[in-house]
Amino acid sequence: PSDEGALSGTGEVCDATVPEFTSIASALDEMCKLNNDDRSSVASVLKTARKYITNVKKDPHNPRYRSFRLSNKVFDQITSKPGSIALITWLGFSIYSSDTDFYACIPLTIDLDAFASVLDKAIQDYS
Repeated sequence: PSDEGALSGTGEVCDATVPEFTSIASALDEMCKLNNDDRSSVASVLKTARKYITNVKKDPHNPRYRSFRLSNKVFDQITSKPGSIALITWLGFSIYSSDTDFYACIPLTIDLDAFASVLDKAIQDYS
C-alpha cells in the first residue's frame, strides 16, 4: 500500500503525508501517473474542487461553504482518486480531523480568485 496522501490522526491532529511538489504541473502529473495516466480522473478532481471554490465565492465568510467532510458524497468524487488528497493539499486545502470524521477546508487566507484561475487553467489542460 502506498502512503501517498495517507491520513492519520486522532482528536484535532491530522497528518496528511504530502509529497514535495515543485509546481502545480508536477502535482498534476503525479496524480495522473497514480491514475494510470487517466487525465479525466485528474480533471474530475479539479472540477469538483472548482465547484467548492465557486460556492465559497458566493459567501466567502460563511464556514458552511469552507469546511466539508471528506466522506460526503460530493467530496468523495475527489477522495476516491489516488493522489487527490496530496493534490488538493498542495493546492491549498487544509485537512483536519474531528472525533467522527476527516474534513477539508478552504482557509480564509486563500485568494479565491487566484485559486479559481489556477484550477481553471489546470482543468483546461487536463480536459
